[in-house]
Amino acid sequence: MYVQFKVFRSDWHSWEVLFQQAADFLTEIGPERTISVSHSQEGSVGVVSAWYWTDQPPSKPAA
Repeated sequence: MYVQFKVFRSDWHSWEVLFQQAADFLTEIGPERTISVSHSQEGSVGVVSAWYWTDQPPSKPAA
């Protein structure tokens, strides 16, 4: 098993939209794969981070 994350970020959408996007994603993957979810704000940008378990190795970010 691998730990993966998905980030929902916007300075355009409301918190309700960001939270709903994260809730839809976590509902799709199920509670058995969910590790945690958190949120933060810097200026006008809202960020929701969802951490979860997966069988797929994470892809490497472009340098």
